[in-house]
Amino acid sequence: MHLHYFKSIKTLDKLKKERNKLMKEFHPDVNKNSNDLAKVQEINCEYDFLYDKIEKGESPKTTPPPNNEFLKKQAQSIFYALTNVNGVDATLLCQTLSNVPDNQYKALATVYLKEHGVDLLDHISKQVKNKKLKETIAFTVRAAMGDLTVLEVFTYFKNVL
Repeated sequence: MHLHYFKSIKTLDKLKKERNKLMKEFHPDVNKNSNDLAKVQEINCEYDFLYDKIEKGESPKTTPPPNNEFLKKQAQSIFYALTNVNGVDATLLCQTLSNVPDNQYKALATVYLKEHGVDLLDHISKQVKNKKLKETIAFTVRAAMGDLTVLEVFTYFKNVL
């Protein structure tokens, strides 16, 4: 596993010291210039994960559970970036995606589709004029959200192609 904030820490004492150092750097209550609440949430998620692993004497080589609140906020930012009135806000999209750890993109995609899949589909429907393309997009979103079986997906695309 690739840890972003607590690399090669093996003792609880070092873990606590490193967390305190990071909180001074990123927490908005401590550092008035910081606006990194998402990083604070990610730091806390990694800290909790490592604390439990070190306390149990286990190796922290598995992926920590995703922070759902953090992922929901990132999903909301992505939705806003994709459905901006003036077109896709590439800057917001890039900033949002850069805040997400590499190992949590799959979890983010799941949260995104559950939270915003229907709204994104509505937005796309208004933009796309081709009926067949609209149907394919709707079908793909339903499949990604887990609303369809593999057989239904296979049958649909077999008939389309």
